[in-house]
Amino acid sequence: MRIAALSLLLIPIGACASTSSAALHTPASQPAQVTSTGTTTEIRLAADNTPESTVVDAPLDETWKAALATFQALGFKVDQLDPNQHTVGTHAHRVRRTLNGVRLSQIFDCGTDLTGVIADNQQIRMDVEIGVAAAALNASTVSTRVHGIAYAVEGTSTDPMRCGSKGYLERRILDDVKARATKP
Repeated sequence: MRIAALSLLLIPIGACASTSSAALHTPASQPAQVTSTGTTTEIRLAADNTPESTVVDAPLDETWKAALATFQALGFKVDQLDPNQHTVGTHAHRVRRTLNGVRLSQIFDCGTDLTGVIADNQQIRMDVEIGVAAAALNASTVSTRVHGIAYAVEGTSTDPMRCGSKGYLERRILDDVKARATKP
């Protein structure tokens, strides 16, 4: 009886979590994988592809300009730009230890290994996207998505490891876009 009640409680939560912003399309995520060899078991969790979003009290054009300025201020190279869809992004941006003075372990959770916290000890290749969409006449929706993959820097044959975002960079991007767009 408890299990049935718990599953009924989870249905509305899942329904709320599946909604996505119009600014960034949410691709389907890969399922979790479990690989077992004779002596080890590796578990790879599914990535969360849901963008973080906020509403900005500024027209689409102002918010788009603010998003581009934020992207540039963070030092990302523009790999994808679609002014018609109001999206900008970078792919495989390489960082090690810090991003703009912030330790990578504050941004990503890649787990730990024998050398310590993986995000602080390995190179992270990150994808960052920002999308802007009109929400009303003088309001816009800004969405951002951040992904990271950790790679060993010492040249070992260790497989790359997918890192989960802690939401820090997404919040920083959204706050900065909002501040720039609503600046008098």
